[in-house]
Amino acid sequence: MSGFWIIFRSDLLVAVRFKSDSLHPLLMFLLLAFLSTLVVHNRTFDTSMVAVGSVWLAAMIANLLALETLFNRDAESGMVDQFLVHSQPLFLVTLGRVLSRWLLVGLPICLLSPVAALLMGLHYLDSLGLAASLFIATPALTALGVLGSALSIGIERGGVLLAILILPLYVPIYLLGVGFGQSLLLSQFNWSPLLWLTAISIGAITVVPFAIGFALKISQEY
Repeated sequence: MSGFWIIFRSDLLVAVRFKSDSLHPLLMFLLLAFLSTLVVHNRTFDTSMVAVGSVWLAAMIANLLALETLFNRDAESGMVDQFLVHSQPLFLVTLGRVLSRWLLVGLPICLLSPVAALLMGLHYLDSLGLAASLFIATPALTALGVLGSALSIGIERGGVLLAILILPLYVPIYLLGVGFGQSLLLSQFNWSPLLWLTAISIGAITVVPFAIGFALKISQEY
């Protein structure tokens, strides 16, 4: 069995055994969305524009929370060392980790986003468009988050470092996603943000796993 399938299957089995690890980020996403509704229901401003940005912000924060200590358990159990000495390409192992985390966290966030958008008063068609943009962008968010987790292995208060490292990389994705959502609200459908998000996700899935492998090697040298 290839390194890709080993780590992919292992992550799914761990998620089934420790359901709370996967449920907490999703609950946080819904909580942030619910709290945002308390703000957007103030009718003194355009609530729909705020709703789009709030859903995207909640998705990014929930994604980071899910990846904060992703590699710590692997480092303590010695699995990271096994990754590095395995004869198969490290790229396949890290790619399996990225895709498994997207399946466990990124995809559920996409499925829950229409619910959050409807809570904030968006039209159901706009909420579906918002979910589609998140579906395209979350692979990049997940890959970058896994990279940040690899860079913060064994560091005290690694979640702070993760946020400092990764949030600036999330900003272009956030702006593109919000821009697309706002174009839907204004009935001025624009393909450009979706095309850029697609290119970013494809690039992230292709390049970031190599960077994750390099970060794992560095973490074991020091």
